[in-house]
Amino acid sequence: MYRFWIRLLSFIENCEDRSSTEANIADFILKNAKIFPEMSIYDVAEQCHTSPASISRFCKRIGDISFKDLKNACIDYNEMIENEMDFEVAKEDEEIFSVPSYFDQIIKSLKETEQLIELASIQNALTLIKHSNKIAFFGATYSQIVAKNAQIKFTRLQKYCSSFSTEESQMEEAKSLSKEDLAFIISFSGSTKHIQRVSKVLNQKRIKTVILTSDEHAEICKNAEVVLKVSKIKNEHFNSPVIQEYAMHSIINVLYLTYAKQLLK
Repeated sequence: MYRFWIRLLSFIENCEDRSSTEANIADFILKNAKIFPEMSIYDVAEQCHTSPASISRFCKRIGDISFKDLKNACIDYNEMIENEMDFEVAKEDEEIFSVPSYFDQIIKSLKETEQLIELASIQNALTLIKHSNKIAFFGATYSQIVAKNAQIKFTRLQKYCSSFSTEESQMEEAKSLSKEDLAFIISFSGSTKHIQRVSKVLNQKRIKTVILTSDEHAEICKNAEVVLKVSKIKNEHFNSPVIQEYAMHSIINVLYLTYAKQLLK
């Protein structure tokens, strides 16, 4: 679903020549995601001014998949977009779009997250960060954005950090970590399949792990050195984390500010 979209965007971003045939194919699919699943390989080739063989090579290039697999991934992506909002509820209850209510929810979430902060857990996480050779931040879909934010912040504090956008890259990163490194997993629900697979690899390699989640009882938390908790509050009518992203970012910022202060000592 989401990884289909991010994979194509990443492909375009990493193309040295944005006018290349493969970049044009990726751009065409993203712009025409709704109709792409109904198109034949010949239709796509014609629209992209290339050959069916080039389309097949493109599929192999972005993930060693077939044209049919690419269409199925696009179907899943379209379904995700269609299910982004509960339209029936939205039509009946416009209160879910209320700006004052939205900010009240954010404030409530942040207050609850503040109450969940355990200073000992924060300090333990900072100790692991300080003594790690490398911090690898992991997250799926929107949590990956929080992971990227964390990577940028701690890199500026002179820590070697990584944060990869695709599931394949994250899995390879998990496999490459050593016992001197630290894995930092960000997952609001703690139940994302990809994150569970990453966690399994980290456990097998006995990599020290910090988890940021709203569910401290999630399977991924069982072997973690530190679990940092955030509020469970979220807007049930939207799949995008319009509330919970602020709680997760707030914990990253707490770690960043506290670590920066310790550097002054």
